[in-house]
Amino acid sequence: MKKIILIIEDQTKEQLLAKQAVLDSGNSPILAGNLEDGVRLFKQLKDKLFGVITDLHYQSMVKSDSDADKPNGLAMISLCVDQGIRVGVCSDVNHHFSQYVKIPIKTLASHQAYPFGSIPFSEDNKDWVRILNQLLNL
Repeated sequence: MKKIILIIEDQTKEQLLAKQAVLDSGNSPILAGNLEDGVRLFKQLKDKLFGVITDLHYQSMVKSDSDADKPNGLAMISLCVDQGIRVGVCSDVNHHFSQYVKIPIKTLASHQAYPFGSIPFSEDNKDWVRILNQLLNL
């Protein structure tokens, strides 16, 4: 049975790569380009979702928003943890500058509502295949 994977990514090129990685794995991708759409789709599909893969930095609402540099992905990660849904992070944040996010991600992974114990995190490049495989094995 195909697993539904929600992907939150704002860059079209990366959306295509993420979608293809999920399709190649024999599963079904659902795409969102900002936090608002991601939350809406999450709520609509929550009972059917296998997991979520999110970027870290993207708009909160429409593409014209000027907040694409904010870590809106942390809100999505928190929502997944709170609802007990598998989540992985696929970002191209340089690992030297990602310390700010490693601590909350590690803390969230140990939250009692999150039964999977880890949150896969790609920080130097958007390695959709690696994060997807880690998510599928949680």
